[in-house]
Amino acid sequence: MRSRREILTRLGMGAAGCALVCAPGTAQAAFSSHEGSKQAPWWLLEPLCAGELLGGGWVLEGLSPVKAGAAVLAIRHPVQGVLNIHICAHDGAPRGYASTELFDLIVMDGGRGRRTVAPELDAVFSHIADKIRINEFRDAPGTRLEDIQTMLTHPDRVRTFGPPHLQEVR
Repeated sequence: MRSRREILTRLGMGAAGCALVCAPGTAQAAFSSHEGSKQAPWWLLEPLCAGELLGGGWVLEGLSPVKAGAAVLAIRHPVQGVLNIHICAHDGAPRGYASTELFDLIVMDGGRGRRTVAPELDAVFSHIADKIRINEFRDAPGTRLEDIQTMLTHPDRVRTFGPPHLQEVR
């Protein structure tokens, strides 16, 4: 089994890179040249997959590779449309609608961390977080730490890329 230290070290490499390149105008270029793996970290969500019913009418639509410090999970509702959930690292102070020991589920909706979600959507966030919690420390075939090593914390992402850019990441 992979150790917590190894996983945290890998995640910390992304944050360390951010600290080294956060001069104005250079951070975005530096990260676009080092996005990490081009594969989406589906292993974090197993056994969930595209097309999966999540409850409350929500369906898992897709998962991006890590871009701008987070993998973006798209879920769709027939009435409410698409909601993009940014899965990013956290530093022990989670800020998202749901979190695990290592990851934060953030929605870039301008709520500044104060908005609440409807109960059926809260259940969806909890369901997704439960799957990530089961998988985040596993050492099994298909677990690729390089898929997540460039993840950043939400505050680091905001400082590096700015909220307007992060709202466009998909």
